[in-house]
Amino acid sequence: MAHILHLIVVASKNGYDVTTALTQVCIGADFDGLINPIWCCATADELLYMQQAFEQAFVPFANESNVPLPGGFDVKDFSQKLFFENGRNFVLARLDILNA
Repeated sequence: MAHILHLIVVASKNGYDVTTALTQVCIGADFDGLINPIWCCATADELLYMQQAFEQAFVPFANESNVPLPGGFDVKDFSQKLFFENGRNFVLARLDILNA
């Protein structure tokens, strides 16, 4: 969650559209480079649990951290993109380039 908030702050401070930045981040196959999986998700089988925990905790965490979320931010929509769709879209876009 801190990583996502950092992304929002950096994008904002550098004049980059935050909504666009949030479509360019995902949880990777190696849990975004972590050497050891985090405590709530020891295997990829538990990603749905991790997604639900993220959805419950992220907005309060952002509020406590005093990081404003973009207008109209929908945590469920964002979590679906973060956990599944953004990575898929990135790969599919590259495959379309290869097939052109």
